[in-house]
Amino acid sequence: MFDVLPLPYVFALNTSATSPFQIIGADKNAKLGTGVVDPSVSFDPQAVRNRFAQQNPKRADVLNWNIDIQRQLVTGLTLQVGYIGSRSIHLSETADDINLVQPSLISGVGYVFPLNGTKVDPNWGGGAGIRPTIFDASAHYNALQTQLKKSFTRGFQAQGSYTYGKCIDRGSSPIAGDTYLNSIAVPLLLVPATRSGPCDYDIRQIFSGNFIREVPSIKSSKLASAITGGWELGSIVTPPVHRLRSRSAVVMIRSTRLQR
Repeated sequence: MFDVLPLPYVFALNTSATSPFQIIGADKNAKLGTGVVDPSVSFDPQAVRNRFAQQNPKRADVLNWNIDIQRQLVTGLTLQVGYIGSRSIHLSETADDINLVQPSLISGVGYVFPLNGTKVDPNWGGGAGIRPTIFDASAHYNALQTQLKKSFTRGFQAQGSYTYGKCIDRGSSPIAGDTYLNSIAVPLLLVPATRSGPCDYDIRQIFSGNFIREVPSIKSSKLASAITGGWELGSIVTPPVHRLRSRSAVVMIRSTRLQR
């Protein structure tokens, strides 16, 4: 069981990008080198961004657990099968704007946005919105992990690992609304039911294999044996993740090395 402390970085980025620490303006006649202070710079005071951070959040924590079974099948060949799980609650979640018109849940229809609704804070007219940090995000992860390993015998060793896992959360962006390329920059933070789904970094299946093979040396002479002896060929092989869902995965050799 681990604590997840609200470290300063959770607040620093969005705080420094809001008024009065950051105000974006423009001067069409400005030239490079005219200085930082330019009285000709104009900006819209209604377009600055505001900031909100939840007060007195609940304590965040993470629980991790696992169980592994290992068995030697034959001499030098070992199989390992394990289950790993994780659960975390009260994590930080951020969006680019929380001052939105909120939807209503209509039976048989779902969430519906009113045509002329009222924002959460109608008194704030800033066009750039209010950047929030709240602590109601949670995550769950469960995975099956397997490994088949052949120890180094007769100049050869190999290992293959396969993981099938699933990650579900209510927010994957702790410091910005678009931490990942597939993130939703402005989620409905006040409607948690709309945010539960696969993590932005969820990868269901992963396979990785590697091997090392001693390269036979030429023993026709001491010179040839010295030059060709002691070499090894190694490789790491991983199929493309997005193709693991199909029956015919194309194998890609990500790295191969010949070393002495």
